[in-house]
Amino acid sequence: MVKVNFAEIKDFEPLPVGRYHFAVTDVDSGETGEDSKKPGSPYWTAECKVQDGPHQGRNQNVWIGLPPNYEPYGMVNILRVSVGQHQWTEEQLKDGEFDVEMDDLLGLEFVGIVRKQRKSKEGYTEIGRMEPYDPDTWEPEDEDSSLLP
Repeated sequence: MVKVNFAEIKDFEPLPVGRYHFAVTDVDSGETGEDSKKPGSPYWTAECKVQDGPHQGRNQNVWIGLPPNYEPYGMVNILRVSVGQHQWTEEQLKDGEFDVEMDDLLGLEFVGIVRKQRKSKEGYTEIGRMEPYDPDTWEPEDEDSSLLP
């Protein structure tokens, strides 16, 4: 038997629009369902955790569609921000093929920009852009920060 205290469960509100310092804490694989545009296509889901600021500890998933059924944009984006943190170089990303394992993404730190909340039954946000994380220049946003002018 497992005891669950529902009083301790926090709101599942989407992350507000903003810039966040994330780290990849888990990566899982799957296949798209029968109702998807490309049924049976492989993908990875990277669980990313906010590292500081008022939303520290919150999770945001990044869906990465894998070739050959999906263009490798999501993968290239997450690998691009990893240059300097892992074994890949800019030249490798531009010049040729190389193997990437799910575990290669664990611990990857990046700045993710949440630009909009998507409208759906559940309501969720997506990381619209990723940038390399530089601990020397990063400053967490406060609760009142906004990307709006």
